[in-house]
Amino acid sequence: MSIFFKIVQNENQRLTKQDFLIGTIIAFALLIAFTLGSSGMSLIATFVPGLIFSWSLFAFLYFKKIDLPDFNIFLPVYLLTLGWQFIHFSEEFTTNFKELFPIAYGGQPYTNNTFVIFNMSAYFVFIVTPILVYFKGLKFLFIPILFFTVYGAMGNAISHTWWRIYYGEYFPGFYTAQLYWVLAPILLTMIIKSRKVTGIYIIVFSIVLLTTLTLLME
Repeated sequence: MSIFFKIVQNENQRLTKQDFLIGTIIAFALLIAFTLGSSGMSLIATFVPGLIFSWSLFAFLYFKKIDLPDFNIFLPVYLLTLGWQFIHFSEEFTTNFKELFPIAYGGQPYTNNTFVIFNMSAYFVFIVTPILVYFKGLKFLFIPILFFTVYGAMGNAISHTWWRIYYGEYFPGFYTAQLYWVLAPILLTMIIKSRKVTGIYIIVFSIVLLTTLTLLME
């Protein structure tokens, strides 16, 4: 097993043209799914800009020929962040996020079954894809990893903080989202490999996300 890991880690970790094309198709399919599955404008205001910026980062890695982050350094922080997402989900679930969030964007509340099944299925994908990327060489599956990093972590920090400011009171998920202000920039810096570019990326993403969060709100 250790030999297998060593072989995989020594392979070229740059995205190929095939990786980029397949990853782009996956991103486009997710874009359609989020748009059609959105209750009101809820996912369009949040997931769609998160996905667009995830794909833009995917394209950045491909065209700039940047290696994927080193497995030994990236995965521990990624899994820590993903583990915290379960705590964040718990706060959202117990404070009625599934109802207040879509209502804020002109939609109907998500049912308990829909909210739980969607999130647990997403977490399964976020756990499995790093294994397939690093141990099976399916680098096009870095797209879901980027989406979790960009929106699941960074986007959650921005969104929940903004909702708290906008409403002037607690909004479900606010407290546990604050740790993402620390974890998300660390992950993004590991991926982009430049603190300056990471900072610019976060600023631009924040501006776009805050715009959709505000303009699409009912």
